[in-house]
Amino acid sequence: NAYLKWYNSLPNDFLDNNKVIVLSVNPCNASYQRLNSGIESFNNSLRDGLDSRITFLDSYAYLTWKSFTTTDGLHYTSGTYVDIYNFVNDSICKE
Repeated sequence: NAYLKWYNSLPNDFLDNNKVIVLSVNPCNASYQRLNSGIESFNNSLRDGLDSRITFLDSYAYLTWKSFTTTDGLHYTSGTYVDIYNFVNDSICKE
């Protein structure tokens, strides 16, 4: 709720004159996979509660669809980091 409150408290003038983009929290796997339900809940609350002038990029869904890999369940492989970069870059360039 603190993140949502902070984003939504940005001044109207700022939101009206700037592109604000919020990136989701990304998924875990292996021994950290148990955290994913909480991450999904957080992401859903953030996405659903953001001011309509704020864009939500769902990298969690993208990585889940893309079949991401990690080195230890929490830290991504270099290939997954490249995928995240490309997802964000492609999404921003479409805006």
